[in-house]
Amino acid sequence: MHPAFRAAPLALAVAASGCVISVDSQAQVVRDEKRFTISGVPDVRLTTFDGAIEIRSWEQPDVLVEIEKRGTTQEAVEELEVLTSQDGRRIELEVKRPRSEGFRGIGFHPSASATLRVSLPRRSDVMARSGDGSIRIERVEGRIEVRTGDGSIRGLDLTGDLTMQTGDGSVTVEGAAGRLELETG
Repeated sequence: MHPAFRAAPLALAVAASGCVISVDSQAQVVRDEKRFTISGVPDVRLTTFDGAIEIRSWEQPDVLVEIEKRGTTQEAVEELEVLTSQDGRRIELEVKRPRSEGFRGIGFHPSASATLRVSLPRRSDVMARSGDGSIRIERVEGRIEVRTGDGSIRGLDLTGDLTMQTGDGSVTVEGAAGRLELETG
């Protein structure tokens, strides 16, 4: 019997079984964290070109940012540059796109990305931006501005001056008080 005829029943059985095959193109993962000591109300500014941002309040006076960098190779992950600065109560953290990444034509081109998980005092001012990723913010009071070029935004138990904008995605807010400005493309 020809090999193609022997493989056909196996392929049909796998397809009919509802089998899910997952290939993780982001095989390399590196985790890091940055901790900032704050006096007063933090003013936290977060930016990543690609990746989700998750922000939650906690009972500590400090700000903790956990950074999860992912890429297809160790070199791709190492090329992700994380810039941080603190000036008084203002904290800035930016993940920069690797210089080696650029437009490579049409098709699938996996790139490196960075997810930010942030824990901060409930009373905080926050500005978070992702070029391509979802943003979730929970239990924060203050001036809050979140923007993503492509991804959903979810807010829960927020109070203050709230601005949420996505170029392509849903916006869901539960339990908000204050001024709320929403925009989705």
